[in-house]
Amino acid sequence: MDKKEFDELWENIAKIEIDKTIIFRQYRVEAKENDKNFKENAYSRYQSEREKFRRVAGIKDSSKLDRHKVAALFYVAFVDKTDGYSFNVFGSRNERLLEAEAAITHETALNIARGIIVSFIVEDSGIDTDYREFVAENGMMEPELICFENSSTSYKEEALKQLIYAQKENKLSVSQLALIFFSLEDNTRHCYRKTKTHNL
Repeated sequence: MDKKEFDELWENIAKIEIDKTIIFRQYRVEAKENDKNFKENAYSRYQSEREKFRRVAGIKDSSKLDRHKVAALFYVAFVDKTDGYSFNVFGSRNERLLEAEAAITHETALNIARGIIVSFIVEDSGIDTDYREFVAENGMMEPELICFENSSTSYKEEALKQLIYAQKENKLSVSQLALIFFSLEDNTRHCYRKTKTHNL
């Protein structure tokens, strides 16, 4: 993905999700960087992660990466910062809420990645029109959560817990994220087929 494509995704998806994150919270949330620096630093990290991933996975520079890998690279670029998370979060007494910073950063990154996948599907004329319309209307469909703990509420919540843990352990992987995003799309396709069959 070149800078122009990155900038388009940033303006049409990432910036919207970042703004939602900052505005619609019960806590005071601030981006650690101004808009321009945030975007430029994310792009620099994206490029660095992409080059590393291509080298490790043995993917030639001439080969395009699929939407799941692009979304995974964007996710890692968004959350993988050497100076902590992308947002500062403050409680009612102006104290920093570090766990909330991790959760909000990862949730925003996940929303951006899902938005990227949706935009790739919706804009791909090689994909069935009905499916593209389904995705445009419904987004990525999460699988049903099968969990033995009553405290768990959703697939997204459980996935975010594991992704935060993976980052803390320095094991956040582009290939594993791409697989998660592929599985989300596969579940979305399954939901689409069920809906289509049910409507016959």
